[in-house]
Amino acid sequence: MATAAAPPPGPAATRTKPQRLHSHTSGPSPSPDRFSNTQCCVTQVCVTQVCVLKIGREDELSRLEAHFRYGVNTILMSPRRWGKTSLVNRVAQTVKEKELVIVKMDIFACRSEYDFYNTFSSEILKQTSSRIDEKFVEKICSTVDYQASYVQQLSYSVFLFADREVTDDSFARAVKDLTAQNSSVFIEQTQSLTTYQLNYLKAVMDGIRSGYGDAQIRETYNLGSPSNITRLKNSMVEKELVELTEDGVIIGDPVLKLWLSDKLL
Repeated sequence: MATAAAPPPGPAATRTKPQRLHSHTSGPSPSPDRFSNTQCCVTQVCVTQVCVLKIGREDELSRLEAHFRYGVNTILMSPRRWGKTSLVNRVAQTVKEKELVIVKMDIFACRSEYDFYNTFSSEILKQTSSRIDEKFVEKICSTVDYQASYVQQLSYSVFLFADREVTDDSFARAVKDLTAQNSSVFIEQTQSLTTYQLNYLKAVMDGIRSGYGDAQIRETYNLGSPSNITRLKNSMVEKELVELTEDGVIIGDPVLKLWLSDKLL
């Protein structure tokens, strides 16, 4: 399956649902020539009919190019080796020459949402920048735990502080800028916390995932009595400062974690 997507449409364009082209066959896959004049169903705002996409068909190439330009999400469906990828590549080369940025990615190996966003963010950075070493691509993604919105913010800051190329110094400045951009939100989340609650966050920051009721942990982090632990945990979850996972209590927001490490530790 080959997919193509483009930037949001211009003022004159309208969005439609993703188009799906279906070829209905039974038994062995027939020759493409047999379908040269076959009409197929296309799911859109209303049902219409178009010819099967084939390489060399200028009207289909023009239509797919328009989808690239106006942000129409498109799914090409056909038997294997009918030229879906070649069609997309041909259109991509055409629009690339007209100053649209094209990013290609293979999601065959993606088995989870995490895998997808990991590949998605990495490929965008690799294919749209000539000033960044691959190690910084991975560093950008891993620093913010591959969360797409933070990858975008940090990438922007990295290039903002880079001169001719990204360096360790410019990367560190970009991370500091990212936490500064979000500091007002984090201040609002934490400004009313009690001493016990702040101490609980320190314990989580230090990698303590469970066992907060143990005497040694309570004494080390000054968490109060055993009966206080449940209240602390529930209040932190309610404020969305921590998350409960199979591995225990964690700080799910990677930028919040960076900010807290500077403020608490």
